[in-house]
Amino acid sequence: MQLNARAKVNWALSVLGKRPDGLHVLDMLMQSITLADTLQVYPGEELSLTIEGDGLAPGEIPDAGEGNLVIRAARELAGLAQVPCRARMHLIKRIPVGAGLGGGSADAAAALVGLCRLWQLDFPQDKLFELAFGLGADVPFCMRGGAARVGGAGERLRPVSAPHTPPMLIALPQERLSTGAVFSRCDAAPVPRMPDLDVLEHALATGRWADFQNVNALAPAACSLAAGIAPLLEGLRVDALACGMSGSGPAVWAVYAGEQQRLKAQKWLAERGIWFARVEPADAGVVLI
Repeated sequence: MQLNARAKVNWALSVLGKRPDGLHVLDMLMQSITLADTLQVYPGEELSLTIEGDGLAPGEIPDAGEGNLVIRAARELAGLAQVPCRARMHLIKRIPVGAGLGGGSADAAAALVGLCRLWQLDFPQDKLFELAFGLGADVPFCMRGGAARVGGAGERLRPVSAPHTPPMLIALPQERLSTGAVFSRCDAAPVPRMPDLDVLEHALATGRWADFQNVNALAPAACSLAAGIAPLLEGLRVDALACGMSGSGPAVWAVYAGEQQRLKAQKWLAERGIWFARVEPADAGVVLI
């Protein structure tokens, strides 16, 4: 069995506060994109995971040990279902690690979906989503995917309309960021003006991309930690309808009026040796292939 685990971008992100358990309360517009890892799931005598990178540098391939979210997802699911934790899994990584694109969360979501099929489990969706949220704030969204308004600490999902998404690029500076470090820097800084997600949800539905400027509340903190983000955004903004940072960064997205503008941006990125990918919006997170 093979599953595609799709990356995500954040069209917009507001930080609304902090819960007593330390998790941040967020309001986000999120979108699955066609960049995806592939998880292969087979019967096995024990639990195992191997990983290879497709287009990633060796140092960007994550460890396959007990700390990997795929392994954690398998053990949590087996414990909940009270079944032997036996599977042989192989992960082909294409989503850069530590980029704010949800790669690890997407892989964990694919593991939950694939192992439910392999072990013939029939969990209610709310129970599976509860387990997914325990693994990470982005895992429930990465499981369902599409375009959604995501609230709370990531556990509240509502599909939204996004019919006008034009050609896209994602790009990545050399730096990698810790999500925890970005939130800590954000907490320590003066409270920024938060984007109005009700207005932006309507803008997404109607294709008003001009409204999507400076609508990630984590961007100032991330830019202070990774010097490559700001010039990358500045360069992409020249030909883009809109661009912004995804999640806690440092990856950025840009949308273009047409293919000519996207190709011009690709050339600009290639001349500077900046990693980028041509992507399109996707209507699901985990897909059986």
